[in-house]
Parts: sequence; structure tokens; C-alpha cells
Amino acid sequence: MKTQYSQLEINYTTLQAQYNQLQSQYRQLQSEYSSLMANYTGIINTLSSFKSMAKPTLYYFQSGEVGSFILFLNITNPTSEPMNLTMEVYVGPPLSTDLITLSAIIYAPPNTTLALPLMLALYNSSALEFTGFEWSGGFSGFYSLSMFTRMNLTITILTNKLTNLGLAGVTYNTSIVTALPVNKPFGYAIAYPSSSGMTIYLDNPLPNPIVINSYTVYAYNNTVLVSCKVGTSPTINSTTLTEGLDLPTQSINYSYFSTLVITPNGPVEQTISLGAISCSNNFVFPSSIAQMPYGYVVLNTNIGNITIPLLPGYGWWFS
Repeated sequence: MKTQYSQLEINYTTLQAQYNQLQSQYRQLQSEYSSLMANYTGIINTLSSFKSMAKPTLYYFQSGEVGSFILFLNITNPTSEPMNLTMEVYVGPPLSTDLITLSAIIYAPPNTTLALPLMLALYNSSALEFTGFEWSGGFSGFYSLSMFTRMNLTITILTNKLTNLGLAGVTYNTSIVTALPVNKPFGYAIAYPSSSGMTIYLDNPLPNPIVINSYTVYAYNNTVLVSCKVGTSPTINSTTLTEGLDLPTQSINYSYFSTLVITPNGPVEQTISLGAISCSNNFVFPSSIAQMPYGYVVLNTNIGNITIPLLPGYGWWFS
């Protein structure tokens, strides 16, 4: 009897040890599960945050069969750190083309939203011409405003933050979030590193020409960089898209250039004279994107001020 009791005690001790071991293994597995769930939740939240940081917005003007629009990708960096984004943007029907390729690296300053111009377009019922941050081109086909306001985009974003989570990147489909009518010219400006000038891309959808008398360049923090007045005011004709209005940021005796102007009947070459340029100071754009990731330009015209975003030229997007 005593022997049996001793054996039972031994069995009990063995089972208790096995139970304790299983309980320890259970707690370890539970800890690993909680860690995996936390990582999974973090990845899901990170993916969701990147999917919501880039939203397309379209501004348009329509007059009969002729229309104009500018498609921006509004990119928001909600963090307190600057962010380098490698992006690819593809737009679906009726155009079905790449607008941004993975060769472009976009610098997003902390706690800001920048407007990346994907397309500035002039179209009629049978053709479309456009210019944009990376690509310019033309298409033939049947086009209407409703087609563009319903366009779908495929956006791919790559960053170090995603790489650190073991993700190659995030790709998602989205539609035009906002489509807003406008009643004044719109466009964007490009500045190149270490240059003393910028190039304006401007669409005048109005029935009357506009005349540019002066312009002021601002940094993204609203600091005035330079103000200039032209000796000969350039005219932007009605219902045209000007692909390259070169505006100096330093005083010079005489300035003229040739540019491509898109009309409803097709593109034409035009020579524009600005005469003497008088600037408040001789401004040279910095060579580093971190010094001026973006800004804006205010054009003083015969119909009032026109504000357009200013972005670094293509070469600035590489790091």
C-alpha cells in the first residue's frame, strides 16, 4: 500500500511538472501570438495610412465640346519626419497610361500636404493633349467630362518604413476623390536646382485672354523668395494650354523664348517676349530638395491673382 502511494506521488509530481511545462509553453505561445497580432495590426494600420495619404483631385472647366482639367495627387505626410516616397501612378480608361513611374522619388515634408500635378489637359470631343509632372502626350478618341471625373487610378507607394516591415510596397486602386469646377486659369510651375528661373505650365480655359503683369514666388512656409515685374506683359490666349512659360527670378535686360501652345485645333509654336525683367532681388533656387521641397507662385494678371503650385524639377526627385 505504501509502495503504491509512493508511486502515485511520483506520478503526481511528474504530471505536475508536465502541466507546469505545458502552462509555460502556453504562456510563451500566447506571448508570441500577441506579438504577431501586434505586428499584424501595425502592418494593417501602416498599409491603411499609406493608402489614405495620396488622394487624387480633379479641377475642370467645360465650355461646349472643349474642356480643360488639372489632375492633382494630394500627398499628405502626417508625421513629424520628412518622407521619401517612390511612387508609380497609372490612370485607367479612357486614357490607360502611366503618369508617374517608379523612377521618381518624391520628397514629402513633415506635417504638410503637397499637390503633385499628374495631368494638365486640354481636350475636345476627338482629341486630348496634356502635360504633367513626368509625362506629356496626346490621345485620339471620343472624350467627355464625365469620363475624366470617373477615372480610376492605380497607385504604388514604396518607402523605407514599408521595407522595414518586410513589405515591398503597397498598391491600391482609387477613383477621383474630388472633382471641382473652376472659373479661372490653372496650372503649375517647375523650378530646377541652382537655376535663376522657373517654367510655368498654364491652362487658360476662359473665353478671353489673360495678361501677366508680375509674379511672386513663395516658399512652402509662405516666405516671399522674389517678386518680379515684366517689361512686356505676355498674353495667354483664350482656350489654350501653354507648355512652358519661362519666367526669370533675377533682373535681366531682355527675355524672350519659344514655347508650345496647345489649342483646340492642335499645337502651335509661339515666341513670347517679356522685355526687361525687374526683380526685388536676384534669386537662385537651392540645389537641395530639403531646402525647398515645394512652394507656390502668384501671377498678377488683368483678371486678378492666379496661384499655382511650385515644384522641384524632375532632377530633384532623385536621392
